[in-house]
Amino acid sequence: MNEKISVNKEALRQVLQALVGPPHLILELQVLNSPLFPGNPIEILVDDYNKAIVLSEPDGSN
Repeated sequence: MNEKISVNKEALRQVLQALVGPPHLILELQVLNSPLFPGNPIEILVDDYNKAIVLSEPDGSN
């Protein structure tokens, strides 16, 4: 398995800033990570990761 994956750099920036910033920033991202708020950086990173994992599987399944 390849140790590197491509992710959305803006989403990664937002999550990393929230992690090293005041605690309320990451909490806000977590609260807004739901179907009611599409485009949340956490959701984007999880989707990018899941897509990379599926592509890395030999048969294309989990």
